[in-house]
Amino acid sequence: MSAIFTGLVNVAEANSRYHEVQNLQAMSDEQLAKKGLKRDDIVMHVFGHWM
Repeated sequence: MSAIFTGLVNVAEANSRYHEVQNLQAMSDEQLAKKGLKRDDIVMHVFGHWM
């Protein structure tokens, strides 16, 4: 039962992280720079602890 719950939590977290990546990708390079990000760093920024 614990594994199923863990799997569901992982799917939910991945989905919200996917949306975060999409939102960041939609920003201009200038907007990203204001957040201290480069376009190439978005995925690592969002999913870094999983990689």
